[in-house]
Amino acid sequence: MFRSDLVDTQSPSLMAAALATFTELTNVIRRQRGEVDIGVESLDECMTSTELINDILIGWCHVHGYAHLKLEGQLPMIPKTVQKEMLNTASVRLAKLIRSQA
Repeated sequence: MFRSDLVDTQSPSLMAAALATFTELTNVIRRQRGEVDIGVESLDECMTSTELINDILIGWCHVHGYAHLKLEGQLPMIPKTVQKEMLNTASVRLAKLIRSQA
């Protein structure tokens, strides 16, 4: 979705989808921080908080990294039956980190 070499970054519908997706990610992080959800129209206001931006980056890297590893078949050494539990455990640990920093 965010690879500019594969996506028409001039497409209004694709850019709206990217903004909506980023807003959802922001809301997931905000919920972990004990904050209320926002709409797309309020996203710019939130992007003034360095702490929130740092937490979003941590969350985004976690999700993106796991998805990339999974899609590229880079996890054969971990049994598939363990991968879901592994992802859940990592997510819980990440949520605790974000909550403790908020």
